[in-house]
Amino acid sequence: MPTFRVVISPSRCSTTFIDAKLIGTRLVGADLYHLYALAADFSRADLTGSSLVQVELDDAVRREAVLDGADLAKASLRDVDAMRASCRGTQFMGSALPAVDFRSADLSGAVLVRVVASAG
Repeated sequence: MPTFRVVISPSRCSTTFIDAKLIGTRLVGADLYHLYALAADFSRADLTGSSLVQVELDDAVRREAVLDGADLAKASLRDVDAMRASCRGTQFMGSALPAVDFRSADLSGAVLVRVVASAG
């Protein structure tokens, strides 16, 4: 399984993963700020305890991002566009999800236990 140490600081830089295959990638505790992950495949990726701020996962032109079976336990997702994203079986246990747009996303089988959905 590939392992990456990803730190993208809030220095107003942005990172783009378009059609990236990050299947099974280990991104535990990653700080992903202003990330464009359009149509990226994060299937079975381990994002436990990661912080995702101002992340774009939706791309109407290409296909949606794939997070099937990804582990986002205790992750913090803020201002994330996950419209039409595939989140089948994704673990969100204990995650903070303020201002996350899951409209038309496939959350079948997703684990949403002890999730904080609002900022306040």
